Amino acid sequence: MAEGSFAENETLSVDRRPYVVPAPAFLGFIDLQPGRNWSHECLYVWCRLSDDTVEAQSGAFPPGLPEGRRLILLAAGPDVPRWAIAGDKCCAD
Repeated sequence: MAEGSFAENETLSVDRRPYVVPAPAFLGFIDLQPGRNWSHECLYVWCRLSDDTVEAQSGAFPPGLPEGRRLILLAAGPDVPRWAIAGDKCCAD
């Protein structure tokens, strides 16, 4: 999950392309093939704050977050290699 919520019109990189957030939302990021190098299947999950809408978007790369923002690990499956979740190096562009 990206740290904090995103404001409307805030810009970040989604699947290595600029993305302008259409409405205030939280961003969840799910690596569907942990332990593999990029590019591979992943999901961006947007949870809008105004109406509880949830939208999933497929991708192949982790998000590029604005300066000072980071991904926070909420959970990892038992088959995820330790090196894939250790430190911030796993989530760098």
